[in-house]
Amino acid sequence: MTPEVTDDALARSLLATCHGMGPARLTWLLGGAPAAEAFESLCRGRVAGDPGPAPPGVTPALVERWTTDARRLDPSAAADALARLGVAVLTPDSPGWPFAQDPHPPVVLFARGHLGLLAPGPRAALVGTRRCSAVGRQAAYQLGRGLAEGGATVVSGLASGIDGAAHAGALAATAGDPAPTIAVVGTGLDRVYPAVNRRLWGQIAERALLLSESPLGTRPEPWRFPARNRLIAGLSAVTVVIESHSRGGALLTANEAADRGATVMAVPGAITSSASAGSNQLLADGCAPVCSAADVLHQLGLAPAPAVEEPQTPSMATDGDDLGPVARLIVEEAAAGSIHVDQLVALTGRPVPELMAELQRLRAMGLVRLDGSTVLYG
Repeated sequence: MTPEVTDDALARSLLATCHGMGPARLTWLLGGAPAAEAFESLCRGRVAGDPGPAPPGVTPALVERWTTDARRLDPSAAADALARLGVAVLTPDSPGWPFAQDPHPPVVLFARGHLGLLAPGPRAALVGTRRCSAVGRQAAYQLGRGLAEGGATVVSGLASGIDGAAHAGALAATAGDPAPTIAVVGTGLDRVYPAVNRRLWGQIAERALLLSESPLGTRPEPWRFPARNRLIAGLSAVTVVIESHSRGGALLTANEAADRGATVMAVPGAITSSASAGSNQLLADGCAPVCSAADVLHQLGLAPAPAVEEPQTPSMATDGDDLGPVARLIVEEAAAGSIHVDQLVALTGRPVPELMAELQRLRAMGLVRLDGSTVLYG
């Protein structure tokens, strides 16, 4: 059940929709005043109280633009939109606010899903490049699943590549709700981005937790994603970089984690792979390596989940040795629960035509069934 939006939370959400409004500007605009008062003052063409020196880029013309924006907003309609989508609005006064000790906290958060995942507990960020290798995708999936099975919550950014695979692994760890994963996104919670992760986005909203500091309607803008990365780091006691090029958002997240005194770890990659140049440099700089989920669980003070041998069905026992690694992965994932073709593309790294040919072969063998774009076992 979505908590009722308080007047303060609603006012913060309205102010956050003003043109070019980021956390530093919103903090200045509030100036310590109640958010409802700040909103009403802005509608009258002035800034509440004495907020002090304005942040860079805040000019009288911009404040005038904010005034115009605020006057056009309908608080009742905004509250209805939040309720209709099941989006909660969290502030520093909300129970369980997870950024009380953070040096650069958000001013307002939008959440959809299971808010209990924000309660204190072991959380690890799994981050990496969108332009990852098939090996990197598989590592992210396995680490996400292993951490979730070991009692940790997996935090990532729901981007394509490493992030999506890490979330998918955590979702696969349990059939129950909530699933232990938090996706921190850089758009409004009504703007799915990237589109390739639409199904995964819906699964997390239903079974886990979506978070954003961007109000509804916010489209992807480049500056929002580095800002998003600090939230991923702030939520996590350990940040693991799985694959990263020499520059990229994953390294920014690692820097944010280090600035907060959190542990930064990295998965070793081939020295010939540009996708591992940044993560390998972290190892060269002294970060601890991650060779399995057990390494991360140890840092979190958790014991790895005992290995459970999956019971083989007759068809898997008979044909499994001849399937090949990709086909075996498809069958194992289908046996664990239905899986979408897009997720299999992310997990295997294979082109869609090649993957569909493999699926048709497995269907002819009686190992999988296809229901539209969903793969089922048997």
